[in-house]
Amino acid sequence: MKGLRGFPSSSSIALDGLSFSEPTTSVTTFLLLEHLMTVFVFQAYINQ
Repeated sequence: MKGLRGFPSSSSIALDGLSFSEPTTSVTTFLLLEHLMTVFVFQAYINQ
């Protein structure tokens, strides 16, 4: 996750604020994965 700190995005700043012992980290990870899956499926649909 430290690699994300190099990107000046609001998401990486939000990740910096999280301690990895908090349950919100798993929620953030889930939302991130869900977003990536949505983009992947959408691109696959476009490229049919």
